[in-house]
Amino acid sequence: MANLETALTPFGYKTLISKGLEKEIIYYNINDNYHNYVVSAKENLVPAVVGSHNTITMSHCAFADYGGVFPTKPNQTEIQNVISRVQYSFVNEECSYGDFNQPNLNINVNINSWLYELSNLTYNFNMQGLTIDLWDYVTATIQTLNLSTKNYDNLRYLTNLGLNWVPKTSFDLNNLLKISPRYVHLKEGSKREMVDNSSIRFGSPFFLSFSTYSVNGTPVNNTAGRFSLVPNEFGYWVNGTTFLNTATVESSDLTGYKTIQPAAIVGNNTYYLNEIGAWPTKAGFVGYATKMINTNGNGDTLLTGLINQAILFMKTYGIYDNVNNIYTLPINMNTIATNSEINYITNKFGGNVKLNFIYNSNDNTSPIIQLV
Repeated sequence: MANLETALTPFGYKTLISKGLEKEIIYYNINDNYHNYVVSAKENLVPAVVGSHNTITMSHCAFADYGGVFPTKPNQTEIQNVISRVQYSFVNEECSYGDFNQPNLNINVNINSWLYELSNLTYNFNMQGLTIDLWDYVTATIQTLNLSTKNYDNLRYLTNLGLNWVPKTSFDLNNLLKISPRYVHLKEGSKREMVDNSSIRFGSPFFLSFSTYSVNGTPVNNTAGRFSLVPNEFGYWVNGTTFLNTATVESSDLTGYKTIQPAAIVGNNTYYLNEIGAWPTKAGFVGYATKMINTNGNGDTLLTGLINQAILFMKTYGIYDNVNNIYTLPINMNTIATNSEINYITNKFGGNVKLNFIYNSNDNTSPIIQLV
């Protein structure tokens, strides 16, 4: 004689919870169509009500909006991970194109507008520098789920995050290494090697860096986004004929040189300071860039050389749009924080940066930096 065992369907469970089953059972079905008699293992489509606690939990997860349970007693870190999340925010405080505080950034950098401004510079102490600020620092906000309101409340703000910057794809990495060809490469055995590919044909005079910024009086490393124009190499123009790097000159017997003048290389050109005197500015090197001239005698300054090299680079390595006659280099990156206070939290959002470097020779009036 066969044994008959009844079980509730998912709809039956919901009816039991909401109404009770008395006077609600109006249909039943008995069949064994889904049973394979060759297999001796027990086979239940829906676990029985009389099953173990784990069985009921599994059935509950199958049709309810439920996130699961800990199989063992959770520790405090596991509990905090479930009810916490981290929001990254990019902050700008002292920038000409406006303050902001937002989780992700999409920025257009209009190269020609910047070069046009630089081409009209004349020396004074307060003159514009060769670096533009993209953002000042990054914060991470730890948020905790409020079980009453079902919203996340801000718990703590962190700024010393130990940030790493990672290109999203190999395409982004290649564009990053084109526009910013100087970087430190980590070799086997944790050895660091300085790589400089700026000497290639029409190589980039740009440098994208992640710099130190003081947040509430505390210096935070690797957090500020900066974009700069820099020479390929600094050194000295000696005896009016030869460029030597700083290490060679400063480690040699200076009595062997008749003249030693500060110099720098941009592309295939060498520029030197032929005027006696200092040219300081609050923005650093730019004062000297307006006074150093080409050794070939054409009268071009180092600043002019940097501008010309930037145009050559964008026209050579930028992605050309023949409809709008513009060149672009897009770079998408994620930021990853290593701060131990948020490492264990898996739910994170924000921290994405999209930089689109644009060269349009017909546009010198658009803002240098545009938030998209």
